Amino acid sequence: MIITGSLPPMSCGVGDYTKRLAEELASDLNHEVIVLTSQGVFNDIFKFKVLSEILNWSILESLKYILILKKNKPDLIHIQFPTQGYGRGLLPFFIPFINFIFRVKTVQTWHEVYSLKFLPLVFFKSIFSGSIIITREKYSTYLSKFFRFFLFKKKFHYIAVASNLPPVNLSKHSFSEVKSFYQKNQSRLIVFFGFIYPNKGIELIFSIADPSKDQIVIAGNFGLNVDYNNQIHKLAFSKFWKGKVLITGSLPEIEASKLLSVADTIILPFRNGVTGGGESNGSIHAATTSGSFVITTSDEIEGYDKERNIYFAKIDDVSDMRYALEKYSSFKNVLNSLEIFKNQWLLIKTKHELVYSSIQSINI
Repeated sequence: MIITGSLPPMSCGVGDYTKRLAEELASDLNHEVIVLTSQGVFNDIFKFKVLSEILNWSILESLKYILILKKNKPDLIHIQFPTQGYGRGLLPFFIPFINFIFRVKTVQTWHEVYSLKFLPLVFFKSIFSGSIIITREKYSTYLSKFFRFFLFKKKFHYIAVASNLPPVNLSKHSFSEVKSFYQKNQSRLIVFFGFIYPNKGIELIFSIADPSKDQIVIAGNFGLNVDYNNQIHKLAFSKFWKGKVLITGSLPEIEASKLLSVADTIILPFRNGVTGGGESNGSIHAATTSGSFVITTSDEIEGYDKERNIYFAKIDDVSDMRYALEKYSSFKNVLNSLEIFKNQWLLIKTKHELVYSSIQSINI
């Protein structure tokens, strides 16, 4: 049983990752895969069993979780941290303890690095977990020394993430059709995709791009920061950009893949930058797998990575990102993206099976 607060059609990168992982595991007839998630998910669109039963992930729902546990009798629980759907609910932090009481082994995946304020909760949930999967190879280096002291005895398994979006191979006609739809009357197509949050630095795109030739497409949902949402709207309807910006909201999987594949440049100007070259960032993987040129930020790497067709600029360095846009825009990485995508996810599935086998005597 895999536990996640979010699952498509809910918007959440970890939710998208969980869906892909569950599909890979369920493709093996030796596995029965159940995903427990929040209420509101449609069960009939998945290739695995979905229990859409948790309302708000509060401690008050512990009894409901116990009943689900006793009814389904899973050999192993694999819980994803964090997800949008958990909100501020504390139940996910207590699930490893509940599993321990009922003698069910637990695996956790930590997709993000925790700040020191979460130490008590993180330490508590780690005590009752057999293994912890991390998505950054040098995860411990991003933790404070105090954090590392409390977790030094835990067994960590590094499993790299991959794109959650399957790449598309468009015919010349389809490519032109999709490109024309989004690019409209401009000569260059600039794309951002993901949540519209302040730490994504989306407002910088309006300074990086050129309104005389660029069409900006923002494919993502607005967050709860009203001031930031208003800032993006104001920029989009300014005298320089009016009629040259399209905010689509979250797109269906296939449409998002098409949009990325026709982009001249995908700009992800994250305010917190990416670590390890974006190894744990699903957006970076999806962008580079599309073959389009990508600009992002990092405080660890600088310059153009030809192999991945991605340029790393310093955080908030608009002039450097503008330089990269003019120099490398429209570069395409010619590769067998679909085959790479399939192989990456086969490797992710295999590594998960090895972790499961190491803590539970299941015939994998």
